[in-house]
Amino acid sequence: TAILTAAAAVREGNLDTLKAAFRDDGEGVSLHSIKNPESMSRVIASEYSEAVIAAEETSSTVFEVFRRFSAHAVLTPLRRGPWGVPAMNDRISRILGATLSPFPGMPVMITKNDPSRGIWNGDRGVVLRRKGRLRAFFPEQDEFRDFPLAALPGWEPAWVQTIHKSQGSEFDGVSVLLPEGAERLLSREILYTAFTRARKSVDLYADLETVAATLERGVVRNSRIRKWAAGMRSD
Repeated sequence: TAILTAAAAVREGNLDTLKAAFRDDGEGVSLHSIKNPESMSRVIASEYSEAVIAAEETSSTVFEVFRRFSAHAVLTPLRRGPWGVPAMNDRISRILGATLSPFPGMPVMITKNDPSRGIWNGDRGVVLRRKGRLRAFFPEQDEFRDFPLAALPGWEPAWVQTIHKSQGSEFDGVSVLLPEGAERLLSREILYTAFTRARKSVDLYADLETVAATLERGVVRNSRIRKWAAGMRSD
């Protein structure tokens, strides 16, 4: 498939093959320009808007709402700065909910393990209102478990997540944010990880120069930068 071809090109550092995949419009791999964090946040918010509306409808089942959110992921290598996960999530929350407080339809990610409840760092869930109270729902096999937000060991909004946290997960579609300068903090192996999270489509938001610079970096050798790039410093 186009995704596998593009992912292999990333892994091998082959820019020409990757550019060819981008040119084959409609084949599942696309390159988009990236401007600033504010405009990108609006783009992401518009992609989530229908899912948030569905979450507010009492007739929607937990399965229906979660299916909408689990079909797509927005990934970034960054946690710090205006393009980092916390800053992007805050902007998107304000756009969709006019607040930083939890609201129905907000996707969440666990940041600390809680063995007593069987909740683990990296688990993804969604906030819904049930019987007048907000609760976080998490999938467990074919069912869902729900908890009061105050009972969670630690969590953050998950409109955007780090590439590191996405490891082990798959989504129909993935959007990858690669702002200018990000190539100094990651390697092509990390970008390969992002591409291979997708089953059907990859939308890469980046300048071609940034992509080329990323593909030239086979391994991030500085351990401090490697941790930062993988999102581990704050995860």
